[in-house]
Amino acid sequence: MIMNNKDIFILLSLVSFIIDVLNTNCKMNSLYIYTNNLTHHFLIIYAVFGSLLFGHYRLHVLVILLTILGWLLFKYCILTLYYNRHCGIKDGEHHDNLIYNGIIQQLPSAIKSYYSIFVFILIYDVYNIYTE
Repeated sequence: MIMNNKDIFILLSLVSFIIDVLNTNCKMNSLYIYTNNLTHHFLIIYAVFGSLLFGHYRLHVLVILLTILGWLLFKYCILTLYYNRHCGIKDGEHHDNLIYNGIIQQLPSAIKSYYSIFVFILIYDVYNIYTE
């Protein structure tokens, strides 16, 4: 069975979501909280892998820049803040997800952040925009 890029995106997002649900003790589980959490995982998987899977480099740059702007305005991802507050998790705690656990924690401490990953992704996107 050959998976297309959409299938890979959905699979990565669901695996990330399941890792988070299994490793997080949310004190208020509801459909709304699960929807918030699932949305967060789809967005972060798109932010990291979207241009690799789908192209659309200009749109992807916009998504990355809006994500960074949201982090700068709220100090954290707004979806994570909402999720953490409703689940009884202190502010600043990351989602226990595929990107944070699988990639960021493996990076050298000097570049251990989403910002570092986004710099490389933006370089990739901008390169592809100018070579189209």
